Amino acid sequence: MKRVLLILCGAVSLGAIVIAAPFLYLSGSRPYQEVSIPANGYELTAYLSDVDRTGDLWVIFGHGNRKEGVTHPLYTQILNNLPKDVGVLAINFRGFAGSADDRMVDSERILDRSEDIQAAVDYLIARKGITENQIILIGHSFGAAQVANAASEGSYKLAIPIGLGDWQSVTTDPRKMMAYLRKFEENTGVTVSREQFIREGSQFMSQAITDPCPTAPIAFVFAGFDDGKEPMRIQYQKTRERCPTLVGWKVVPFANHTYGTEESNLPVFLQRIYSKIVLSYLVWQLNHLISS
Repeated sequence: MKRVLLILCGAVSLGAIVIAAPFLYLSGSRPYQEVSIPANGYELTAYLSDVDRTGDLWVIFGHGNRKEGVTHPLYTQILNNLPKDVGVLAINFRGFAGSADDRMVDSERILDRSEDIQAAVDYLIARKGITENQIILIGHSFGAAQVANAASEGSYKLAIPIGLGDWQSVTTDPRKMMAYLRKFEENTGVTVSREQFIREGSQFMSQAITDPCPTAPIAFVFAGFDDGKEPMRIQYQKTRERCPTLVGWKVVPFANHTYGTEESNLPVFLQRIYSKIVLSYLVWQLNHLISS
């Protein structure tokens, strides 16, 4: 009986450590200063953090199709727990959160935010005296498409798309397309036609990202349950030898697309534990890629 109790106590203690460790790992914080970045006639809201920085690297972070922009819980936890010796500039793409959306409805490039990425790059180069190869681009979902696309246009140290969506599937499935367009309109207030979505979406497909090969290294990160993971894996395997700039493929097992930070079927307390566990592994992977 005594042995059984010892085993049970040991199991409970081990379980408590496993649960507590992700909460401790994601307990970091860092100060951010809100700044405004001009982007080809638009003003982007952004958050800059370079306090106590000793390294020479900067992260530019782009969010997904979320109304809150970079203040969504998924992104705040990532941003607060990136390496302290790396500077961070997190931007709200035009149309999201506090970034201006005027004239977007008349633009020929509503989904493409390459000008926003470039504006953030120019901002850091002008104010921090750095070069492109000191910049790491990180983006999630909608933002993953933007940074993957930008990897073909600059000499960045690294681009890390998290959860790059299956744009091929969305542009060819009317139901998926309409669901995405409704969500985009809810989050930005801007309506995108099906024709424009198909036209612009083609540049974010896996074939377009890897042909021709990107000029900057790309490390792809996916959640285990991401829709776009398998199509992108196939493309990655096909082009890995041809494109030495495709330098990484990481999967966070058992994670959903938002790493448990949005609604799920789990009770609240279990969802919080699940989210911390998978999100801590994501942040660990990101920090490893940044530091390597």
